[in-house]
Amino acid sequence: MISGVSPGVYIAAQAIVEYIPVLPSMSLVTELPLSFVDGFTRAMLLCSLIPPPVITHSSPVIASSPWTLLLSSLVRYRFLLLLSPL
Repeated sequence: MISGVSPGVYIAAQAIVEYIPVLPSMSLVTELPLSFVDGFTRAMLLCSLIPPPVITHSSPVIASSPWTLLLSSLVRYRFLLLLSPL
């Protein structure tokens, strides 16, 4: 038997979207602060969240490889991007 929860979630999401007031158009006042927040959160992610697991790895080859650091930051950023609402 198929659960009725899934259609209920979609119906609720559609109802919420229908009742949201009109979003403001893109302008310098709305986009500039958001771009700063986006830049700082990306910098924090790439500078403080990703390097410690790579640098403290038990294998010296992995711990000293810049390619490992770059690849892990790319993979982790893409994963976190999938979790964030667009």
